[in-house]
Amino acid sequence: HPKVREMTDEAKHMIGVLFERYLSDPRQMPDEFYSTATAGGVARAVSARVVADYIAGMTDRFAIAEHERLT
Repeated sequence: HPKVREMTDEAKHMIGVLFERYLSDPRQMPDEFYSTATAGGVARAVSARVVADYIAGMTDRFAIAEHERLT
């Protein structure tokens, strides 16, 4: 259905924006995730996994609020 497709596309875009923002500025995440993502010399892949895990744990409502805060 076109409306479902539109909502899915919007959600994908929002998640992509959150991922890029957190990866480029991990300080925007809570301290626990920030410290793990930036621990001495971690590879970018590890940081990306931490960011992905943080986003995966978000509720829809929180993800929308974070997207609004960061954009």
